[in-house]
Amino acid sequence: MILRIKHQAEAAASVSEQPGPEEGHEMAAAYDRLRNDARELNRRAGWGDDDQFEAEIPPLDARSIGRESYHYASSDPYGGGREAFEAAAAGRRARVLLGQLAAWAAGHQEAFEVEERLKADAQERAAKRAKSSPGFSA
Repeated sequence: MILRIKHQAEAAASVSEQPGPEEGHEMAAAYDRLRNDARELNRRAGWGDDDQFEAEIPPLDARSIGRESYHYASSDPYGGGREAFEAAAAGRRARVLLGQLAAWAAGHQEAFEVEERLKADAQERAAKRAKSSPGFSA
């Protein structure tokens, strides 16, 4: 699951450097969905408490996620006014947060891999010691 979060966050962040309202909405929705998946994984894996997660992976402003927060003017494909600006701004913020989420996932992936290598090395050393240490025979 951590790899899926990492790869999807990277892909969503790369959608557009300057998102318009449509891309902004989609990027914000992707961040919200992936953040919820990451929070659930964080809880199940015991990587930290909710407060720590909130500090590391902050929520996106809820009003910037709602698709109904903007409308299109008939002559402007991005719509006019404040609503379109807010949707695009949400995309720019989501792009940054998606990058942070991808980095968070990559860090946990790396930590997991290091931990697994350390466990395997310790087991190997223990097995070698068991073979080489003289035992008492009756």
